[in-house]
Amino acid sequence: MIEYNNKYHGKRTSQEVIDFITANFEEMSDRELSKNINRQFNLNTTRTGIRSFRIYHKIYKGGRRKPVLTERTDERGYIKIKTSNGKWINKHKYLYEQAYGKVPKVI
Repeated sequence: MIEYNNKYHGKRTSQEVIDFITANFEEMSDRELSKNINRQFNLNTTRTGIRSFRIYHKIYKGGRRKPVLTERTDERGYIKIKTSNGKWINKHKYLYEQAYGKVPKVI
């Protein structure tokens, strides 16, 4: 049996439980997942434990999380957007790239 070792809590989760969570997280709430896992695998999990597990393993409901864009104005008056990787770019460049692809380099 393959086991997942949580280095912070020393807990181990069997591959069967991991597979159960990944197969059912879209249809069940974390509370329902917890109840079913406790019943089926004779464990003592909680809703918050399941949620923490999903966050740690980047298992998000509704697919991947979409980045929340933040805007600010720089000293020259340009509006900047903070992208999902944490970098600030000009909003007009971001909008151009969303519509047409990469901005071509001018020689």
